Amino acid sequence: TLDSFDGRSFSNATAASPWTFPSIASLVSGRYPHEHGGRFDSDPRDLSSEQFPTRPRSDVPTLPDLLESAGYETGMVSAIPMADKSVGDRFQSVDIKYTDATERVDTALEWMSNRDRWFLHLQLGDPHAPLDIPDRHRERFGV
Repeated sequence: TLDSFDGRSFSNATAASPWTFPSIASLVSGRYPHEHGGRFDSDPRDLSSEQFPTRPRSDVPTLPDLLESAGYETGMVSAIPMADKSVGDRFQSVDIKYTDATERVDTALEWMSNRDRWFLHLQLGDPHAPLDIPDRHRERFGV
């Protein structure tokens, strides 16, 4: 169970990609971007609709796919719109709102409280720019 991970530290973890879109697909598929196919086929700085990234291939199984087929209700609560664009189509329920962690966690807790068998992907946006750093941290770290 997940309780067995309580208090564990994974100090050698690395991201499959340096940005959100392919990283989320890697998290839920267990595969690198070149394997699942979620990537840009053009200049990654151009986010126009004509140049939007390619979603992961539909033949690549994801955790929400597998858990849904096992009778779980799957959901995504995220503060990052790119999360929905990457793998939102793999979840039964998606709630995207660019806001702080407190609001997203409250939404996630409410979603979980109404279900028996569930899998929820919660993604917070606080570590992303623009950063709203509290004054006490600005002073402490000199930023």
